[in-house]
Amino acid sequence: MDNYLRRAKACEDHGEFDAALADWNKAVQLAPTNNEYYEARARFLYRKGDAQAAKNSLTKLIELRNRAVEADPDNPAKYNLRGHAFRLAGEYAKTLEDISKAIELDPHYAPAFNARAWLNATSPAAEYRNGQQAIDDAKRACELTNWDNASYLDTLAAAYAEAGDFEKAIEWETKVLGMFAPGQTSITSDRMLKTDVEARIELFRQRQPLREL
Repeated sequence: MDNYLRRAKACEDHGEFDAALADWNKAVQLAPTNNEYYEARARFLYRKGDAQAAKNSLTKLIELRNRAVEADPDNPAKYNLRGHAFRLAGEYAKTLEDISKAIELDPHYAPAFNARAWLNATSPAAEYRNGQQAIDDAKRACELTNWDNASYLDTLAAAYAEAGDFEKAIEWETKVLGMFAPGQTSITSDRMLKTDVEARIELFRQRQPLREL
């Protein structure tokens, strides 16, 4: 399956979108319960411009995560992961409901605080944005992880930008940039690309908040 994934990404990089989609579909076919494959395929389809197909892939992802919640209803991670799928699908009310449930189950569960902060900082829907709430939640996620999680610091920067404090946003995003080792282009554990971090710093310099499309 890894060979299909690598080839799919290579095809996408070369603009061979039909070939890339065929490989994504094959990977899903071979591993029909792998949550990450449905999400990755959906992200590809959004980039390809096929929103309906992307939503179909996310519908399957949500079905899998519904089953995970039903099988383990006291596990905050299951709600947080389903909330993530809802966010990708643009179902923000359900996203917030699941994230809040995760925090209710475990008030020390950092990923849920980060997820709520990200929603409040970057949602394309204005009614789900709240800069101060985003800052508070992002700080809590950072505190719970000793301020060494690059993804959470990135969220804190986005939160400050949403609140209009672009100096702080640049300060924290620059800290994220400093967490990349020399020559390192990505932080695998957080799926962060150095080019994305650099682009966000420039965005904040232009006094523009981050929006997840």
